[in-house]
Amino acid sequence: EGLQRFAQRRIETSPHQFRRLIQDRNRDWIPSIAKHLSSRESTLIVVGCMHLAGPDSLPDLLTQQGFRLRQISY
Repeated sequence: EGLQRFAQRRIETSPHQFRRLIQDRNRDWIPSIAKHLSSRESTLIVVGCMHLAGPDSLPDLLTQQGFRLRQISY
């Protein structure tokens, strides 16, 4: 929830920058990420935390593509 609030503040203070640095990159990455996730090999994808929250987040975009995601804890 804290990350969501942080992302929302970034959107409100710098909408153009948030769109270019986060949302556009997320959309550009989806085909490549989907290809890796569709392979039979184990896949680990590491991104910065801002790509995981807000509109057009990687989890949201991947879910829209039909992928089931789960968070793991250590």
